[in-house]
Amino acid sequence: MDLLILCGGMATRLGEITARTPKILVEVAGRPLLYYLLATYVPHFERIFLLSGHLGSQLLLYATPQLRVVVEPERLDTGGAVLNILGEVSEQFAVVNGDTYFEGLDLADICRTAPRDAGLIVVTPGDCSCGGCVEMDGDRVLAFHEKTKTGPGDLYSGFGVFSRRLLGHYERGRVSLERVILPDLVSRGLLVAYRAEELQMFDIGTPERLDRFSDHIESQSRSER
Repeated sequence: MDLLILCGGMATRLGEITARTPKILVEVAGRPLLYYLLATYVPHFERIFLLSGHLGSQLLLYATPQLRVVVEPERLDTGGAVLNILGEVSEQFAVVNGDTYFEGLDLADICRTAPRDAGLIVVTPGDCSCGGCVEMDGDRVLAFHEKTKTGPGDLYSGFGVFSRRLLGHYERGRVSLERVILPDLVSRGLLVAYRAEELQMFDIGTPERLDRFSDHIESQSRSER
């Protein structure tokens, strides 16, 4: 199975930090965020695609036979970036936000249990104001609200598994995965949820969150000495 890492955003909330550096290369405890993501994902996926946009040419230095860099010709948003590369990936593939680091994500189990006739998204208890809020009946997703809910709930983690057949009918171009594709799959009864109760998520979308993740990594490094 292939993995698509979404890393094409402008990252404007990080200000000068990303003025000359794509968010996925922002330094965390002396290493780029990409280092920590690859340490997590490389053992589990045959190929990894970095779907880049803003300053994406800087990522070309990291390309290997297993790690492919795709620089968008224009801004395509999260869904458009996936559709742009759809014909070149495995029939079933995973998608993840490139500004988020996970601990406690059972990738082997998620990939093994993902249905082939529907999409799967990983959800975890959290603050719905931080992202997509999911309503469920068992593992079936009944509604997907992208940043329109507040308070505690089941939060979309930014990790999902889909198939080329499932997404192949969407028109290419600039389209949001969260605002267009996921709600459409819900309306067609084609989206299920994998609940990860103990999942820890660290995103670097703001300077404060970047500092929190840096502190976490440095704390881990001290404990391992």
